[in-house]
Amino acid sequence: MPRSPRRRTLFAGTLALAMLSASPITRADVPAPSAVEAHGHAYQGTWEYRWGDSPRESTGALVWATPTGNDGWRALPPKATPEGRNGERFLWMRTRLVGHVEREPVLYLRGVDQIVEAYLDGTLVYRFGAFEGDGALRFQGYKPHFLPLGSNFAGKTLTLRIHSDHVNIGPYGDTRIGPRADLALDAVRADLPALAMGILLVSAGLFVLGLFLSERRDKSNLAYGLLAVTLGIYLPAAAPIRGLLVDAPLLWVHVELASLYLTPIFFAAYFEHVFGPGRFRLLRGLQGLHAAYFLGSALLVALGLVPVLRTLLPFQILLLVTILLMTSRAILHATRGNLDARIFTGGFLLAAAAASYDVLKAIGIVPRHHVSLGHVGMFAFTLALGIILARRFVEVHERMGRSSRVLELSLASAQVLDRGGQARVALDEIIRLLGARAALLFVTHEGGAVAGADLEVAAGREAGGAESPLASVIAGVASNLDDLVEQVRLRREARVWKRIEGTRRSAMAAPLLVRDELLGVLYLETDESRRHFDNADLSLLNALGEKLSINIVSTRAVRAELESSLHQKRIAEQAVLLEAAARLASGDIKTPIPVDEKSEFADLARGLDQMRRDVQAKIRTIETKKAEVEVLNEELRRKIQQHTTSLLSSLRTDVEVDEDELVTATPSFDVGALIAERYRVIEELGQGAMGVVYEVERVRDTRRFAMKVLTSRSDKLAMARFVREAQILSRLDHPNLASIADVDVTPEGLLYLVMELCKGKPLHRCKERYRDVAWSCSVLRQMAAGLAAVHAQGVIHRDLKPGNVMVAEDADGHAQVKLVDFGISTLTGEVQERPPLSERPRELDSPPSTRRSIAPPPQEVTRTGILVGTPTYMGPELAQGSRHWKAHSDVFSLGVIAYEILTGKRPFNVPPIFVGMQGQTLPRPTGLRRVEGLQGGLALLFERCMDPDPAARPTAHEVADSLGKYGYR
Repeated sequence: MPRSPRRRTLFAGTLALAMLSASPITRADVPAPSAVEAHGHAYQGTWEYRWGDSPRESTGALVWATPTGNDGWRALPPKATPEGRNGERFLWMRTRLVGHVEREPVLYLRGVDQIVEAYLDGTLVYRFGAFEGDGALRFQGYKPHFLPLGSNFAGKTLTLRIHSDHVNIGPYGDTRIGPRADLALDAVRADLPALAMGILLVSAGLFVLGLFLSERRDKSNLAYGLLAVTLGIYLPAAAPIRGLLVDAPLLWVHVELASLYLTPIFFAAYFEHVFGPGRFRLLRGLQGLHAAYFLGSALLVALGLVPVLRTLLPFQILLLVTILLMTSRAILHATRGNLDARIFTGGFLLAAAAASYDVLKAIGIVPRHHVSLGHVGMFAFTLALGIILARRFVEVHERMGRSSRVLELSLASAQVLDRGGQARVALDEIIRLLGARAALLFVTHEGGAVAGADLEVAAGREAGGAESPLASVIAGVASNLDDLVEQVRLRREARVWKRIEGTRRSAMAAPLLVRDELLGVLYLETDESRRHFDNADLSLLNALGEKLSINIVSTRAVRAELESSLHQKRIAEQAVLLEAAARLASGDIKTPIPVDEKSEFADLARGLDQMRRDVQAKIRTIETKKAEVEVLNEELRRKIQQHTTSLLSSLRTDVEVDEDELVTATPSFDVGALIAERYRVIEELGQGAMGVVYEVERVRDTRRFAMKVLTSRSDKLAMARFVREAQILSRLDHPNLASIADVDVTPEGLLYLVMELCKGKPLHRCKERYRDVAWSCSVLRQMAAGLAAVHAQGVIHRDLKPGNVMVAEDADGHAQVKLVDFGISTLTGEVQERPPLSERPRELDSPPSTRRSIAPPPQEVTRTGILVGTPTYMGPELAQGSRHWKAHSDVFSLGVIAYEILTGKRPFNVPPIFVGMQGQTLPRPTGLRRVEGLQGGLALLFERCMDPDPAARPTAHEVADSLGKYGYR
């Protein structure tokens, strides 16, 4: 049977020795099935050949396709290659068929370069590829060919028309004849080992890739996983069985070449990670060159600029250089006692022996009927590479376990040291375990362990454990260490520089991570006097870094717990001080403030306690002075009472006088004038029928007061009422009542009354605040409280109305209320029974007399001839006479005022006293129930205040208490 040219065979042998699946795209070196099956066997006929393409007959038939004469045909010896090609692209071959096959006879060709037509006695029986028309003479890939022969084929001529623009042309491999099914089964059996080994390699590669993806640390796992996957794809892609799996020959060629071109990239990467990049980093350069060639050739083939098989020769040369370099380095490491290199060399020699055997068989030196061993050797070599990884994995993990235990014990023994001492002990132990020259620990600021967080050098140590300043350690390491540390910080993965550029040093660094939180970076460096770091050292550094990270977190947690305890203690001490300050602010000056001399707040506690004692002393002083002031105030009130009684007594007389006999001078005091040599006029506040009110300043202490001075139109009865007001005010002392300070007669004979100066304005001038429920209820509560104080002293106001209620605002904007004008008030024991108003019609209807009694008795000073007060705010019971004027009448007035300021309207169209005079029933107003925001209980309370039955009305104290319970101050 003819074979491909010797150039292809020799190249196949070279690549087989390169261990990468015996060769890339070699065909003649692939043997036929070794065992002759019972129903399929090697073809025994002879072949002839001739170069060039056949002429055509007038009918268009190809002349050489028919079994004609022997002119131009040359015999082809067994196992020989057609000679004399001379650049021809067409090859014709023919044979006179011999043998006998019972069922579906076919002639089996393992492969043909490149396209082929088969003619049986001039009749076309098979075609692969196109010789005419669209896509004519294009490469279609490789596949096994089953040429149908038909029954009684013996003696017929089988002619092959072959075209190839490649260096190889014609069939390759043994030619077999037999039933189609039997020959197909033989082909599958022959390629099953390659398929099985390919599946095993792909599985192993995916497993190792999974290991890498789980940790993303040891890149040798990545390189080996990719190498095993590509080799596992290449094995079935290069075997004829591929056509039985997927009938796409051209696609399989591209898959075969792609996996082949990728193999040296991953192989060189694996070799570099295991044995290092070498002094000149030649492997790194070759790896990049292979990658560039793969991408470039893929682009050229995709654009149709270069046929796919034309990319093979440059790759073969580049692959040979790569293999020679790796082999020489492996042998060198093996001679130096490196166990990994010895395993690598052993696997290489096994693969080389198997490949050499196949090459010898391909060139005919070894009988061809023996089993092919190339794929077995390649599988064994790949397995050896896996053994290296497994051994390194076990060794590294055992080493990590031992080193981690040693580091844990060292750190445990350093628990008593300070923070820097623990770091130095850890670095000393890491230097010893990894054989480093120096180590630096970079950490992030606590609370700043995020991407981009700045690092600071926390500790640094040199081999030998000698104490050296940190600056000295930093100065002794490589100047470009920051680049490596920065790479590790940004990528958060360990890195090793097996040789620092420009030096003979080696360095590596690993991130200190806990739950993806960057705590710092651990940097190690060695020099030419020590071995260089490798990936195993990097794995160990990762493990030690994990232990160190846990220790850092534990240390920080303990420190945080301690700080938290101190913080909690500080908070507790602050809470005690705040509680003491709150007690002090609330007026508790009796409870001592504890002082813990060991506390950082001892000075503050001591100061607070001293403040408490000072306040206590001042309060005692104030209380003493207050008691003295109370005594003075009581004495003042007593003197005012005596003085007013004396004034009232001086006004008693039974002599009636004309109005002409009254004081006729018109009093007038300018601003700045002195009254009674004790009070300076500041300004006039207002005038009324009875007198003028001034704001005055007491000369003695510049305190401001309100002074009421009677006018010239005041009669003696009005003077009596004026004095009566002073007498009543002297009995009252409440924050919601205007207090009295003085009452006397000026040298000019004018009565004056000095009272507390009430800022603000009368309630009836605050109509813009009417219907403001919160404001109104606050005003009403204070009115009720003041009224309750008045009633508690046995006094009835008798003229409670908005004009006699002064409203001011404090610094917080809250209303401040004062009840004023007690001129017609009475003491409850002095109220005289008077006839009902209905029994004194003449007195009401007649004009007031111009003559009054000059000396009315004390009980008479509250009347002017008729029942006094403001009708709108007087209860209906007062129509029966002044004997019914009691505290509940003031409460009625309070209810009317409440209705008015809450609703903005008066509750009655007719004054209640007039309704009583007419004998009618007073209607019950219900408008309060419709006030938005007013609680129902308060609406009922104010309605009760206006109840026609005085006994049903609440007291002023009850009203104030109810409003206080609703939260109004």
